[in-house]
Amino acid sequence: EIFLPDCPGAQPAISHGSRVKVSVTIRSPTDHRVKTNARGALRFTAEAKGTLHVAARVPAWIRRTTRDPLTGVYSGVHVAVLDRPFMWRHARPPSPPSLRIYEAHVGMSSSEPHIASWDHFRMHVLDRVVKLGYTALQLMAVQEHGCYESFGYHVTSFFAPCCRFGPPEALKALVDEAHAAGLVVLMDVV
Repeated sequence: EIFLPDCPGAQPAISHGSRVKVSVTIRSPTDHRVKTNARGALRFTAEAKGTLHVAARVPAWIRRTTRDPLTGVYSGVHVAVLDRPFMWRHARPPSPPSLRIYEAHVGMSSSEPHIASWDHFRMHVLDRVVKLGYTALQLMAVQEHGCYESFGYHVTSFFAPCCRFGPPEALKALVDEAHAAGLVVLMDVV
């Protein structure tokens, strides 16, 4: 555990919205080391057993992440205080007598050749789910995952929603609107 005291004048040591990573020193357990480049491609290098190296990692407990559009590199985003807490407008609906689950991967919910967002799903797919008679919405790949091809199963940040689909507030708006439509929301947490 790390504690960073406030700076003089009660200013936080890490300001709200700062990109953060932790520096981890790792001792190589074998004679080979797997390296990844900024895009996540693997390559193997020779290394003496027990060699120390330093790696920059997004903290596992971070609640918001971002991805640099030019390099593809992920960073954590420090959330010191919420500017405005999300205002939930709709309560969770009661459990339906018959559960009919619509399972969806938000990023793949568009017919266009791009990764769809929480907002896209809320505005263009949610009504169809309700009209088809489903009583529950199961969202897949909710947690941040560095490799999109993993379908969301190689989680990198357990407490941060996937930033490719938009900010956490957009996910909350999707859940809130699903509740307004009477849908129970299940999140596929790996």
